Amino acid sequence: MNAEQYKDIVYTYWLPAAIAAGVLYVILSLIGASMSPAAGGLTSGLMVLAGVVSFSQALGSLLVFPYLFTLISRRLGATTKFDEVLGVTAIATLPTLALLIISMFGTPGDGPVLLASVLSMGLFVYGLSQMNETPLLPTLGHTVAVWLLLILGAGVLSILLNVLI
Repeated sequence: MNAEQYKDIVYTYWLPAAIAAGVLYVILSLIGASMSPAAGGLTSGLMVLAGVVSFSQALGSLLVFPYLFTLISRRLGATTKFDEVLGVTAIATLPTLALLIISMFGTPGDGPVLLASVLSMGLFVYGLSQMNETPLLPTLGHTVAVWLLLILGAGVLSILLNVLI
């Protein structure tokens, strides 16, 4: 798939892909929670809580992350747009969704989790590379720099919240 075909897919389907990924994540999380032997007899209140938690995770990964990534990326000189990052993020969640399906039938172990993480990262970096028409290695370096700033910011925010509370 060349860059133009990839761009057409992302620009055409970025919003439906993000909504579908979020809804699928919530549904798979709830099904997985209800199927888990550890769950035993989850009450309806706990299922609602599980739904709220998985919804907030989906919202964070499909809205907050792309927004912050775009903001920091633009500060570092990239021309990335929010809808591009959101579309690429939605596509990059496919390995995570596949892992959720696998985990419904038992604990997947470290290998599949690591594989899903690496595949998600690879899809994300490849997608950004295609969207911005830049080589893969500089895109990877830029992405890692933005991720490090996001992790550092989350750490500082966590420390500040612990001091204030």
